[in-house]
Amino acid sequence: MKVLITGGCGFIGSQVVREFVNAGYKTVVFDSLEYSGFKQHLNEVDCTFFQGNLKNIEDIKDVFVEHGCFDLVIHAAAESSVDKSIKGYEDFIMTNILGSANLFQVCLQYKVPKIVNFGTDEVYGHLKREDSSFTEDTPINPRNIYSASKASQLLFANAFKETFDLPVVNICPSNCYGPRQLPEKLLPRMMYLIETEKDLPIYGTGQNIREWLFVEDAARAVRVVAEKGIIGETYNVGSENEKSNLSIISILGGILNKSYSINFVEDRKGHDFRYSVDCSKIKKLGWEPQVDIRTGLEKTVKWYKENWIWLEENYKAVWK
Repeated sequence: MKVLITGGCGFIGSQVVREFVNAGYKTVVFDSLEYSGFKQHLNEVDCTFFQGNLKNIEDIKDVFVEHGCFDLVIHAAAESSVDKSIKGYEDFIMTNILGSANLFQVCLQYKVPKIVNFGTDEVYGHLKREDSSFTEDTPINPRNIYSASKASQLLFANAFKETFDLPVVNICPSNCYGPRQLPEKLLPRMMYLIETEKDLPIYGTGQNIREWLFVEDAARAVRVVAEKGIIGETYNVGSENEKSNLSIISILGGILNKSYSINFVEDRKGHDFRYSVDCSKIKKLGWEPQVDIRTGLEKTVKWYKENWIWLEENYKAVWK
């Protein structure tokens, strides 16, 4: 089986690459290496790399010309920072919407048998503390620029399915964490600030709740959906482990065995209060989350400590 994975040099994408390579798939990685993509994330991974940009449809065609048709396409490439989307939305429209439509068009041209399209739990909006979890039938209701672009990507995928019979299946994971995540994200940034004995800037009151999903569990879910998911369906993926920002930072501080000081800052614009997904549908395919929050954080801390030097060299502007 030959698989093309877009965004395979990113945080989640590189773990998805590992998952498919370890399962015996012949894997080609398509990545622009802009912003969040680093070839170092795939060191010692037996895969083929192709540099290209989804915004340029000719780049997508070129990877098919060079490697032939694929049995499977995993679409994990995306602009994914809410904070970055607030500062400027153009890249989110061009990559997440136009880039995805370009990919779907080429997949149709080359008659790819199955495409797994990445969404996010954020497309559903947000929940109050007492609300039931999102299901796959929850209406899409994005509240920030990033989630609006991902909701558009999902709608385009479904429209291509209905209009052109694109063999696509969607997956919407909850809040992923783990090794290789951009240091601008909450956990790696807080980890660095705790280690360097600096105050931790926390939005609002720190009570916003996320369902924390270890990246290895997310990657396994992608393979399960790729192998068993039904064309045209959407599958939510969660850990069933909800924690507020303050709670997960407390666990992180305990693992690092260091005290820290919090500085509450002005809340982010459009900051969703809570995300939670019902993942009973994907469980019927045989998937279950396997990594508990403490084990996942311990693995994450270990990776970052082993990679401080490389990270500091690449992210001086972020870790300050």
